[in-house]
Amino acid sequence: LWYNTAGLAINQRRQILIDYVRLFPGLDVGPDINAWALGYVQGLAGGRLGFGVAGTSADFYRENGAVLGYGRGWGKRLSLGCGVRLLRWSAEGYRDPVNNVADPDRAETGLGVDLGLRYALLHWRERTFTCAFSGQNLNQPEVAESGGAGIPRRLVLGLGYADRLYIAEVDLELVD
Repeated sequence: LWYNTAGLAINQRRQILIDYVRLFPGLDVGPDINAWALGYVQGLAGGRLGFGVAGTSADFYRENGAVLGYGRGWGKRLSLGCGVRLLRWSAEGYRDPVNNVADPDRAETGLGVDLGLRYALLHWRERTFTCAFSGQNLNQPEVAESGGAGIPRRLVLGLGYADRLYIAEVDLELVD
């Protein structure tokens, strides 16, 4: 759902994701930094639909996102997927403790487009070799206040191996 929407087509069971992590819990100085994610995937119209929300926060700064993706198998080896993600950041304005004057709060939102492809190269005795392509934020959504280059487009080409006990993957990633 988050990395390659074509992967949604692989498993036919409903899935629920709940994740929370406090980053750097022993750090006594600075902001409390945490990350969380919730997700749900289920079958729909011959494929699988997934929805997820996630966020990272550090006291006054937050990054949040939501993703909606659909993946479908085409034959025994090929699966394709597409998705959209809503990206948002926000920061509370600094309040001067001496004169109690506050800067304005800031926030921006953008909408990204993802495409994914997965192809099973070889399936032999419970072993599978696959190749995959993922394009995230292909439209480079703009989330800067003053207009910038946008969120970088990510193109990933991967090779994978899976059997009953092991999963291994090698990726080549290009980020604008």
